[in-house]
Amino acid sequence: MINRRDPTRSAGLRRHGRVLVNRRVHALHLRLRQGLSEQDVVGLRAQATASPPLAFINWIESVSHKMARAESMIGLLIDQTLTTPMGWPRELIERAVEHGIELVEAELSTSLGRLDAGEVSRLHSHAATSEVRGIAGETERRLLRHVVRAIETKQSPEALMREVRATLEKITRLRLHLMINTGVVRAVNAGKLFAYASEGIDQVGIDPEWLPHTHQRDSAAGHPRADLVPLILDARSKKAKRRERVAKNKAKRVRRKRGVAEELLKEIAANAFGQQATGFAERVLEVIEEAEDPVTMVNVLTAGDDKVCQECEDIASDGPYELEEARDLIPAHPNCRCSFIPFGDKRFAPIEEQLEEWE
Repeated sequence: MINRRDPTRSAGLRRHGRVLVNRRVHALHLRLRQGLSEQDVVGLRAQATASPPLAFINWIESVSHKMARAESMIGLLIDQTLTTPMGWPRELIERAVEHGIELVEAELSTSLGRLDAGEVSRLHSHAATSEVRGIAGETERRLLRHVVRAIETKQSPEALMREVRATLEKITRLRLHLMINTGVVRAVNAGKLFAYASEGIDQVGIDPEWLPHTHQRDSAAGHPRADLVPLILDARSKKAKRRERVAKNKAKRVRRKRGVAEELLKEIAANAFGQQATGFAERVLEVIEEAEDPVTMVNVLTAGDDKVCQECEDIASDGPYELEEARDLIPAHPNCRCSFIPFGDKRFAPIEEQLEEWE
């Protein structure tokens, strides 16, 4: 049974990754509040309001000293909470790659044994770690900008912390969530491609299940939900346009594949058979195309709901793809949930049947 809402079946992994992010961002917020508000590292409160035993700084210090201390503290806290230990997303990414391999085993009804995907895991773990470092650097830059503004406008520590919290929510947490969602989906599909390659599958095709799950498959005439009739008609229109794009792309690929080969075969046939060469090249190409094994291709399955974007549909319409070309296809955007699946597999016949019902 295909999971139409999440073809990668990675919702649990992505949820776990977001929990890890939330804990780290929360810890960073608490430590920043302790330093910037409770201990007043930047020195925003008036000297008279701070009792001498609890005063954290020398109030006669210059602005450059205050900024240096704030920069040192913010950098240290970000390093301790966001980037330490180095490569903390590694375990999550490794599990995502293994999950992709398990999906292939289920799809192909086979056992891949102890398939070593260490290189794939290390590659995507390193990419995720680099993303974390980049987000940490952007967080530090924005927090220091708030500190400069607070010193310049003589803000209170509480006002500074409100801006800091907004940055942590809108920049740090949001971008880390996007990194987790995208990185996990990319790792799952990388694991699937690695497993497909080990099974001799060298091409990928696309068969998108783009139809929103709220649409009914009944005919528009006499539909029990009159409000769904416009949606059904719109879906049929989209399906017709999509099939037209698919036909054009297939024709383009055929012309590209046949171009050089046809000329070469014609030349060989003319030299070898003379007048009997008529139609020889065309027949050879037809035999080659008929001999292609559809099992050596895979599809890309999009999430079957109304969150699928036009970009994913266009990618689906442009298939099939060579395996190497497919590695950089999905995720096509943050929060993309598309997944590779075997092309022409009879176990996915319900998808084809659904498409036929809209014609």
